[in-house]
Amino acid sequence: MDEFRQTLGSRLREFINEQPQQLEANGWSAEFVRGAMAELAGNSVLAGSGNSGDSVRVVTDAALLLSAKDPSMLDETNFWRKERHTLGKGLWLLTSAIIALTKFFVLEWSNEFDYQMDHDLPTELLFH
Repeated sequence: MDEFRQTLGSRLREFINEQPQQLEANGWSAEFVRGAMAELAGNSVLAGSGNSGDSVRVVTDAALLLSAKDPSMLDETNFWRKERHTLGKGLWLLTSAIIALTKFFVLEWSNEFDYQMDHDLPTELLFH
């Protein structure tokens, strides 16, 4: 992740600054999108860890819109197994790389997450 952190942070900043209308159409406040959102996304990725659910929402929503992928197609990526070895520092990130790195970002920021919470859920609950 550290190898691509700067590139992902920069790419999210660029996307938010260049395509604010996409985020606004997704329900984000125009004032926030055109103000602090780009820096918040970029700095959150660069931080490497944190505990702000809002920062995670900003990064994940921007990454999803940037990737232009159907959310149902996000479960599997080959980035860590194959593509990572073909990318050099500073290269444009492919959609699969953006998704894989964003997933890693979420894990970095989930240090307070209760990984045993599934034991408290009703057995009838269907996961999608």
